Amino acid sequence: MRDEPGVEPNLFPARWTVAVILGIAGFAALCVTLIWLFYPAARDMQAKTPTGFAPPGLETYPVDAFRAYEAAEQARLAGAEGRLPIEDAMAAVVQRGTLDGAP
Repeated sequence: MRDEPGVEPNLFPARWTVAVILGIAGFAALCVTLIWLFYPAARDMQAKTPTGFAPPGLETYPVDAFRAYEAAEQARLAGAEGRLPIEDAMAAVVQRGTLDGAP
């Protein structure tokens, strides 16, 4: 074993890293230039300034909206929309005698 300090080999040359970064930047610049040259619509685009944001959509009467939702759900449980009322469904399950298996 050598304890003497030595020069480490250059396994990762920095010039290749810089060359790759510059190559990618050059390719991106070339793409932007070609788009600008061959697509005149890209030159005429103007950045649109936002005119403002819409106000948040807050409910003006949330309690009334919840009560309407709750009434609609209770009507569905009672058999509205051609559904089987919940009491009849529970009675059918009890009459069948088991919760296992499909009806």
